[in-house]
Amino acid sequence: MLQVLQVSECGELTYLWKNRFGLENLAHLQQLEISSCPQLVSLEEDKEQGHPCNLQYLRIEHCDKLEKLPNVWQYLTCLEELEIKDCLNLMSFPEMGFPPMLRRLSIQNCEALKSLPDGMMRRRNINDTNTMCLLQYLRIDNCPSLIYFPKGQLPISLKELIIWKCENLKDLPEGMMHPNPITSNMCFLEYLELFRCPSLICFPKGHLPTTLKHLHIQECERLESLPEGIMDHHSNNTVAGLQVLHIERCSSLTSFPRGKFPSTLEQLWIMYCPQLESISEEMFHCSTSLELLTIKWCPNIESLPKCLYNLRDLQIHGCENLELLPFQLQNLTSLTSLEIFDCKNLKMPLSQWGLGTLNSLKTLCIGGIFPEAASFSDDHRHRTTCFFFPELSPFFS
Repeated sequence: MLQVLQVSECGELTYLWKNRFGLENLAHLQQLEISSCPQLVSLEEDKEQGHPCNLQYLRIEHCDKLEKLPNVWQYLTCLEELEIKDCLNLMSFPEMGFPPMLRRLSIQNCEALKSLPDGMMRRRNINDTNTMCLLQYLRIDNCPSLIYFPKGQLPISLKELIIWKCENLKDLPEGMMHPNPITSNMCFLEYLELFRCPSLICFPKGHLPTTLKHLHIQECERLESLPEGIMDHHSNNTVAGLQVLHIERCSSLTSFPRGKFPSTLEQLWIMYCPQLESISEEMFHCSTSLELLTIKWCPNIESLPKCLYNLRDLQIHGCENLELLPFQLQNLTSLTSLEIFDCKNLKMPLSQWGLGTLNSLKTLCIGGIFPEAASFSDDHRHRTTCFFFPELSPFFS
């Protein structure tokens, strides 16, 4: 009773199933992996024939001539995970959507892929589409021909959306946003990651789902603004549940949306955003859970907030206009790790930093400032590891 089938490096294979031959032996197949079959055109020759109905995992890799996936998805009623990688000529999916039990979909290095199936999106009229989609994880990686998503709402079940290196992608799914942050938007996304999408200028109008916990945006050079939903506008009714916000190498980004960071925020990374305006004290007034703050190579950042009482890890690199005042550090009594590099405007002597009040501090890393200093204070009361680098140290950038 065959359950796992791996087909690899079959140079003349054009169809996996032909004239129904062998299908009777595949009725119990659960895992199918096809790789390095350069002549494979399709999985089946006869569009009317069935498929192994117990198949749960399907991976297709390095099949350059594969242009489309099977049209009769309804036979794959047990398929839960689909991985497609390095299929350079794959252009589209069947329009009816995904198999009904599909939960994880990963598409990588499919250079010709132009669109995802319309059937994956929910319409505002719920009767116009298949409501049985159970997709939870969607990753799209290095698909340069993909320009937009189908219209409609994302599947209710979708929790993770990862988009990497789609250089011509101009629009994100409109259905992931909602005009009113208070009412339910029927989208329960928890993790969103955008990496190296240089054509993306803005998010769709509206607010991100209130369920979103992780937002990572990296190397989106033309992105001019962040979505309103990452900030809290209601002092008595927090609508954002964001825990991790990571913004990196967004050279066109000038400011954050109005409002305050939500009280749920635990980690904030702001890196290599040269146009970003200085952050304000008010933005952090609700950040009672913030434990990690990393600011790197943002020259317009001039000061730190005063209210980061629960902060445990602070990293500041390459902020040439930053001024650090003694009371700003002395308030960080929970701090265990402090890194400051290449902040040329810091001229206050180290003896005035008030490090003696930081009873939790275990690691101190300093570089690129105080070029004429010869030693630290002789005070060794705290269990602190100290590093000092008079010149720029690439190991901590």
